[in-house]
Amino acid sequence: MTTPNTPNRTLALMDNYPFLRSLNNECIDLIAIDPPFAANETFTNLPKPPISQAEFDEEIALAKTHGAPHNEGIGQTRVVDYWTWDEAVHPQWKMRIQDDHPKVHAVIEAVEACATENEAAYISFMAARLIECHRILKPTGSIYIHCDSHANSYLRMVLDAIFRMENLIDEIIWNYGTPSGGRSSGRKPVKTHDTILAYAKNYGKHTYNRQFTPYSEKYVNDWFRHTDEAGRKYQTRSRKGQIVRQYLDESPGVPLSNTWTDIMQLYGSAGWFPGNRGEITGYATQKPLELYERIIKASSNPGDLVLDVFAGCATTAIAAENLGRQWIACDMAYRSWTMLKRRFYQNGIQLNGMSDATSGALGELPLKYNIEAQIIGPNQLPQRNDTDPTPAHELPTRQRGRRSPTQTASWSGRISKDDAKNLLIERFGPLCWGCGYQPRRPNGSYDLTLLEVDHIRARRAAEGTPGNDELYNLALLHRTCNGIKRNNLTLEQLRQYNADHGLLYVNTQGELVDLYEATQYAAEEIARHTATHGLQPPQP
Repeated sequence: MTTPNTPNRTLALMDNYPFLRSLNNECIDLIAIDPPFAANETFTNLPKPPISQAEFDEEIALAKTHGAPHNEGIGQTRVVDYWTWDEAVHPQWKMRIQDDHPKVHAVIEAVEACATENEAAYISFMAARLIECHRILKPTGSIYIHCDSHANSYLRMVLDAIFRMENLIDEIIWNYGTPSGGRSSGRKPVKTHDTILAYAKNYGKHTYNRQFTPYSEKYVNDWFRHTDEAGRKYQTRSRKGQIVRQYLDESPGVPLSNTWTDIMQLYGSAGWFPGNRGEITGYATQKPLELYERIIKASSNPGDLVLDVFAGCATTAIAAENLGRQWIACDMAYRSWTMLKRRFYQNGIQLNGMSDATSGALGELPLKYNIEAQIIGPNQLPQRNDTDPTPAHELPTRQRGRRSPTQTASWSGRISKDDAKNLLIERFGPLCWGCGYQPRRPNGSYDLTLLEVDHIRARRAAEGTPGNDELYNLALLHRTCNGIKRNNLTLEQLRQYNADHGLLYVNTQGELVDLYEATQYAAEEIARHTATHGLQPPQP
């Protein structure tokens, strides 16, 4: 087990995938997320009270400090829930899932076959992040994923593939109801519930604190029918042949079930304004604080570290703080910084770095205490001090007959995919082997995220002999070249295609990385790595 390599009480304003990749293995006690639902629409709302010019200026300045674009206007909060392969899914994620997580890849292919490409792109987006969530959870940890009927069945399949179905804690139905009973929404029942999927890293070893809900009025009237001289209600029970009193005020209540009907959605009457401590922030898709406090109470202990990588308006973070937990929140919208400050300020907590802009927008409120919290941007990723666990490549035994012999040797276990990329960059430089492109930023530095590791000869070749995942069959490719190549072309064919279509960044193909030299280097590196770690080469 490793310790977190980023300070606790942290807000990370960035894409959550690189942030997750930067965290050490087994450092998080609980993950509670409310991700997009694959609804294929954009949710907008107006902050309450409106974002002030001073708050907006702070967001702009913070984004500029991080070298990142500000992605919100001054007026609205916005949650984009549209999904396409090109915009939502990085090719390297797909390649990593296909190579290292064949069960997950099989689920994505099934979704693509039975649903639409939008749902398949969404599931790919989520799968890449859930794989990392599994890696960073402690052995006693759990994850709760809030979803609805748009994709909950697909998410459960992905979670079964990543966490294993025997580690399902439960499928929780949050029946939030509506104050007026709901309105008709066409030729189907009125929607009154969401789903929360809860999985343990290791079921039976996971943290779980039993919770209770109050008895119903009917139950109290039916069973606690007696009142003593002090006015306390009780019922009588037989214990070891004697009648004993069970007092209502000493009874824990009803054990919490997997259907939660006692927590309502947030509506306008709960809106916040100076002097009122209601919850409504105006953030699109906001969920009740009580809902996440219940999750955190159930599956963590005081002092534990809680993570939310779809932080939004910071509901998980403030719930964790209220319950004495540490927290890390991540969201790529710079509006989340304003919402986080507001939520803590409304709860009587001042964050370091909170300026007069927050109190100016919300009015003066009494403060209970101050806390130290770190705000980091995409250029301040934590530095890991460990490596990824060796992935389990095999599909279940009953499915092996569908795979070619070369595929069963997927990633020999000697050199990880990330290490392979680093080795090739160190030896041959940060350039694409298909076209010679070097991904430079305007300041002259390299953006290595634009280079991906792919096969010289595709593992699932459309025709001819398929390749394998050994280092000598790997090349560095720019995203565009990788998209052209896919499983249809060898690297040599990709180079010829680029030459024929004027896509080379060098004068001739001969100036590209020499593949014979690359093969010799790979053989030497494999031999060195094998000798160092005492690992056997894969069996044919």
